[in-house]
Amino acid sequence: MNTLSREPKSMILSESLTQRTNVSRASLNREVLVGSLKGREQLEVSIKYNFYHIPKNKVNLAKNNIKYIALYQSKNKFGDDAGILWYGKIKNIDIVKRSEIHELPKADDTLYYKFEIEEWYKLQNKIEISNQSIRSFIYTTLYLLNNSKNTTELFIKAKEEFRLFTELKRRHSEISIEIDNIDDKSKIKAFNIDDVKIIVDDKNIMSVIGENVIRVSKDEFLKRPVKSIKELLRR
Repeated sequence: MNTLSREPKSMILSESLTQRTNVSRASLNREVLVGSLKGREQLEVSIKYNFYHIPKNKVNLAKNNIKYIALYQSKNKFGDDAGILWYGKIKNIDIVKRSEIHELPKADDTLYYKFEIEEWYKLQNKIEISNQSIRSFIYTTLYLLNNSKNTTELFIKAKEEFRLFTELKRRHSEISIEIDNIDDKSKIKAFNIDDVKIIVDDKNIMSVIGENVIRVSKDEFLKRPVKSIKELLRR
């Protein structure tokens, strides 16, 4: 089966999200489900027949307004091909028994969500896998899916974290992110740029450079992000 030989495509977004630096409601919507795959057969069949399936009891569609699916290829199953490359917009959602997914036969009456995909696309740049693996699935935003270099960047949730990330990306090509664990409840611990660690707590954004700690309130940062970044990175 050679279903993955098609020419790469990139979904043309109605707006140039990569050029926007303002924190909008749309940019923060976690409307992308990044789902894991059991192996190459599932990847090839999902791409060929334009669908993705996941156990119904794992996903809360009432809480999460999912509009896109992205496919996570683990290092364990895909080796050098690991990463996030394929994604597509959801066309329809059905609840079916696992045994009714005839494209990948299995005698199992567990209920699954079967997401019908309009068309699969390739990201312009594959998202690389961080040290920790996504066991089942996570939620992220369309902006982060199109602008992240590695999987840890997909876990940004709060508007201050998002704005901080976009402002830092404008100035630095290499940013690493520390998170507490890999699941949908994970939290960002710190953004790292060279020898600078930037931490977001309940009230402030702090930069730690050696023994020097600089604090800027979240409110001040959202009002004056450029000035605040300069202050946080001051040596």
